[in-house]
Amino acid sequence: MGSGWRRLIGNVRSFMGNSVGGLRGSSSLVSVMDCCRKAYYLWVRPSAAAQKRTTGLAYGNKNGAKKSE
Repeated sequence: MGSGWRRLIGNVRSFMGNSVGGLRGSSSLVSVMDCCRKAYYLWVRPSAAAQKRTTGLAYGNKNGAKKSE
């Protein structure tokens, strides 16, 4: 039973290594950081901006609206 946890750790390391394309060491870390950065700018940031825009319209941004008198 003592080698069971070693095998589990080895399997987890293999899975993580394969999920980033088989890169190892610092290049793997840089690859993961680059993917996270791209995901933030492509999905998270636009989604937050769209949500902010829709909530602004829902509650009414009355300061920016022009009055027709």
